[in-house]
Amino acid sequence: MFEQNCRIRFSEIDRTGHLSMEGLLRLFQDIGYAHAQERKLGVDYTKEHHYTWYLLSWNIHAISMPKLGEHVTMKTWFYKLQGTLARKNVVMYDDFGRCLAAADTMWVYIDVETQKPAMAPAGQWPREDFGERSSLVTDGARRIPLITVPDGENAAGGEAIALPRQQVTPYLLDPNHHANNTKLVELAMHVSGVSNRSCQVLKAEFKRQLLPDTVIYPCMEDRNGEILVAFKDEQQQDYAAFVFQAE
Repeated sequence: MFEQNCRIRFSEIDRTGHLSMEGLLRLFQDIGYAHAQERKLGVDYTKEHHYTWYLLSWNIHAISMPKLGEHVTMKTWFYKLQGTLARKNVVMYDDFGRCLAAADTMWVYIDVETQKPAMAPAGQWPREDFGERSSLVTDGARRIPLITVPDGENAAGGEAIALPRQQVTPYLLDPNHHANNTKLVELAMHVSGVSNRSCQVLKAEFKRQLLPDTVIYPCMEDRNGEILVAFKDEQQQDYAAFVFQAE
């Protein structure tokens, strides 16, 4: 298990003074990278060995968002590691040990030159990086439903709506030269009009890497208050899919 302590910063809060979903997502991304860097599996490892762990999915549940300045403890650990895939819990606790937010994440080890999955080296992650052998997020929804924009329509009333096209700009890129997953989630929240304050469940699936200058065709659908967003190519094949939900 790996952990870090921090205080909630002004840049991470929403208009209520509480940690925003975007701020939580960035904290969870940072703890994941800090864990990899501590084990010498960060950007330098990728440059030298041409392999990296690529995030496939998020499933985040915010239980009680902390306020500006409050102290929190971030923890992360593997609960499953098999072949090319890994599953990790990421959790935020307050000073009393109460769980404030939890995430289930899935990762794949890839060869960055071929962009194909690869077997992770045995012993890459030491025993202390493992904890409880199950997910702390137990809503049972592993897959995000597909959404399709009707041909020639900009539908409403429960059907998918086409949104303005977006392009992968340098702002969205990370050191691996593809779109950063956290920034893609933030883009999905922006184009769909999702309110940070009301978003307590966030799910994301990343199906294909988005490279510089790629054109994204977003669409969204409101299913009884659960907002589904998909980033598609011109042929309506998914790059990524998202769910935002208020509880």
